[in-house]
Amino acid sequence: MSYELTNNGASIKIVNESLAKLVMKHHISEVSLIRQNIIKITRANLLETIYLPYAEVELPVTLSAVALRDQVNTWITDCVCCDCAAGGGGGEEEIV
Repeated sequence: MSYELTNNGASIKIVNESLAKLVMKHHISEVSLIRQNIIKITRANLLETIYLPYAEVELPVTLSAVALRDQVNTWITDCVCCDCAAGGGGGEEEIV
């Protein structure tokens, strides 16, 4: 299974071979790395965690799992949806 992640302004779009999901940036509380090769995206107050094996992420192209984690962190700190940084809270709720 392959994944593509794209920065869509107020959301991050995660696409696998047949499914697309928009995750609102202001819902993300943490982007971390587990076991050296799995990106973990934790959504605040929604009790959902997304796990993405680095080897299966085709976009964005990065040199390592650490670089991919840092790229996603950069995206969420550049949130246009509200006046918040990563893990922020303001703005209206969006259905994901």
